[in-house]
Amino acid sequence: MENSEFTKPEWRWLKVALYCFDGALLLPIVAIPLMMWWMYVKEQMFAFHWYGMLVFPLSIAVGLFWRWRRRELRRDMNAAEMGKPLHKGIPHHGMMILIGSQYFLLLGIWGVELWVSITLHMQGGAIAFALAKVFSNFLLVSGVWLMCRMERGYSIVITTMPNAKTQPEIMASTATGVDNEKRDLRVTL
Repeated sequence: MENSEFTKPEWRWLKVALYCFDGALLLPIVAIPLMMWWMYVKEQMFAFHWYGMLVFPLSIAVGLFWRWRRRELRRDMNAAEMGKPLHKGIPHHGMMILIGSQYFLLLGIWGVELWVSITLHMQGGAIAFALAKVFSNFLLVSGVWLMCRMERGYSIVITTMPNAKTQPEIMASTATGVDNEKRDLRVTL
């Protein structure tokens, strides 16, 4: 059975995906204190209390979890660029861009949900929406971790040339350097 060709991950698209993830996961941490100030001004003290005691600390924890995952992903991207074996694995840039941009765009919906909840004095709804956002962010980072684990052990070369004129050559190899066509494909220029 022939191995089909695949598109190798590109450095610039992985960076775009990481910026989308940064925005989706770190902007809520910046937005929560602003929302808390607005709750304080609107005298929504029940929501203000729970945001300070639960939502904000959990958001920071998820943000730190993302920064740790991002650091490991960047380490593997640098190793792949130098042709070294990967430690955790690199998901394909297409999947990362789709998921990262979707979650980044969902920030607007989250903001509208909170705005409507506070405006209509639905403090419980504001807390529920914020906890759901924190939980979905945790699931997002866990999903990235799972995608990296699925790619672990495969040797990937990342292209740094955005407009490569040559056709890539596909050769079989593994992270340990042993040839095995069923194991994976390594793409080089």
